[in-house]
This record gives sequence, C-alpha cells and structure tokens, in this order.
Amino acid sequence: MASKSRELSPRQKEEIFGILLMMLGLLILISLLSFDANEAPLGLSTHPVNNALGVAGVYLAYLLITILFGYPAIVVPFLIIAWGWNRFRGIDSERLARITVYTLCSALYVATILAMPDFLTGRDPVRFTHSGLVGGFIAT
Repeated sequence: MASKSRELSPRQKEEIFGILLMMLGLLILISLLSFDANEAPLGLSTHPVNNALGVAGVYLAYLLITILFGYPAIVVPFLIIAWGWNRFRGIDSERLARITVYTLCSALYVATILAMPDFLTGRDPVRFTHSGLVGGFIAT
C-alpha cells in the first residue's frame, strides 16, 4: 500500500505559522511575568533559576526588560500574539503594522519617561531599573 504525500496549502501554512506565533507570544509573556531582577544570564551558574521558562526565560526577560524597553516590554508578547492571530485568521496586516509601530514607539516613550528619575538623581547610569538601557540612553 503506497502512502500519499499530502502537501499543505498556503492557507494551512499561514494558520500553522499563526499558531506558532501565538505560542511564542505566550511563552515570552510567561518569561516576562516571572522575571526576577536579581537573575542575570552571567550569574546563572551560581544562583538557582526562578524564571518559569528556565534559562531561556532568563535570557528573554533580561534582553527585553534590562537591555531594551524595561517594564514597558510587556507589550511585546501581546503584539506577537496579535500578529499570530492575524496570520491565523488571514486578515490584512496593514492596520496591525501601523498599530505595532505606534505601540513600540509608545513603549519606547514610556521607557524614556521611566528613566528620567534615575537620570535626574544621578544614579548609576549603567543600571536603569525600570526603563532598560535603551530608555536610559534616550533619556540621557
């Protein structure tokens, strides 16, 4: 009995891609929600990992919160989930692209505002606690 190889249609591929994007967004959200400011990727060998996604979660949360946007990075997984839903439903992405740009600019704006107290009080310029390094750099 010969088995037939079944090709996926382009629509099915888009649906699968959308589901994968939504799952990625959920994993990033879990990583951000279980972020511990005392966990840094360089010190993982000496401290236990408390992030719900383990070492990968520590790296993701550290990148998004400490390096990029600070706490406004919480919008990133929701944007990824929205893009996944968009691909799953097969909706035109022009409007979502505009919303994504506005949301990321707003997150960067909020990160800059959160960095202002650290900058104005003269705290350690390398460690912006709520805004990430990018927000701190722009505030500086």
